[in-house]
Amino acid sequence: MRSTSYQAGAPRFVAPPQDEPEIYPYRRVWISIIVENTILFAVTLGIYIAVTAFGVSIPQTASRPVNAAIALLPAGLWLVFSWLRERFAVQPRQQLLSVAMVSALAANAIGIPFVEAVFQPEAWLPLESLVNRIVGYTVTVIVVQEVLKYIVIRSIVWREHFRIREDSIAYGAASAVGYAVVVNLHFAFGRDPLPQIMAARTFEMAVIGLICSLIIAFALSELRFARPSPLLPVSLFALACVIGGGSIALRSAFVNPAFTFRGAQPNDLLGIILTAVVLLLMIVFVAFLFRNAVRQEREAAARAEV
Repeated sequence: MRSTSYQAGAPRFVAPPQDEPEIYPYRRVWISIIVENTILFAVTLGIYIAVTAFGVSIPQTASRPVNAAIALLPAGLWLVFSWLRERFAVQPRQQLLSVAMVSALAANAIGIPFVEAVFQPEAWLPLESLVNRIVGYTVTVIVVQEVLKYIVIRSIVWREHFRIREDSIAYGAASAVGYAVVVNLHFAFGRDPLPQIMAARTFEMAVIGLICSLIIAFALSELRFARPSPLLPVSLFALACVIGGGSIALRSAFVNPAFTFRGAQPNDLLGIILTAVVLLLMIVFVAFLFRNAVRQEREAAARAEV
């Protein structure tokens, strides 16, 4: 019988240690953003198709609750795929919910009342040319919105909560969700729109706010982790506002000339798709900016070690 025991003096082979996969300690914010907005786009498209193609109608008594639920959908998606997932990260980001809630309060107490009382864009902008509408929405609606969101982030989480560059994206997205939800709730209860209009409006305002926040997030990450030119943050803030104002104006030009900040006549499929395309392009653009900044940091660190 062949013995299975080791003979004296026989060499023993020890398996080499296996490297354990490195665990990324933070929530990956880009995945959350893509998942949330994909679901929001699908729901918006589904409501539009259900109403226009299949003739689904909502009873008048259920109109406001349904519109309120649609307006709250971005917040619900953010709570599930961003805030809740953050709890399972090794090093979760703090104060995300505070940023979202304070941004919502700022929109309700300052942003929306100020725009409606002082600028009143719905009273004159729809009658202007496309260029004037882009400038008008930029310097009224979007500038007020983004200044308030910037103040909230700087007041609550700057700068000790910015540990990596993606932290600025996470806090920017939280602020965008909080602000957009209040804007959409004002529209839902102030205009009592049809469900497909409410869905399109919710998607558009959530996307526009997110686009602006992503660009400003890169500016904040540069201020925190690099030494940019003083003109860079200002230029990026201006770019974010122009893109936000331009998105409102261009979308109205393609879809409905009567579009105003407070509302719109029934939208068609083109507006929803146009908004989704703009979001996709801006995600690619901002992701490129972040990756390029990280690459430059690594190259600078490698040169310093030589």
